[in-house]
Amino acid sequence: MKVATYISWQHIGDYIYIINELNKTVIKFEDVSIIIWENLICHKTPEEIAQIIINEYDVEQEEVEEDIIEFINDSIKNGVLIGEK
Repeated sequence: MKVATYISWQHIGDYIYIINELNKTVIKFEDVSIIIWENLICHKTPEEIAQIIINEYDVEQEEVEEDIIEFINDSIKNGVLIGEK
């Protein structure tokens, strides 16, 4: 997974703002979304990210893994991430 070349981001306060330079849209990440984003861009696997979140919060592994997959799929659909083949 990699970040699309037309995407920029900025961590401001408690949020990360993702800017799509092509269509000028902005997505705001907070809380667990920030953990997922920061670890995805550092090339951690969904399983590694799930373990980080489980260690931080009192959540079930299956639920976390589903949320991470949903985050990745939404990010690909929105053109933020590009799945590597």
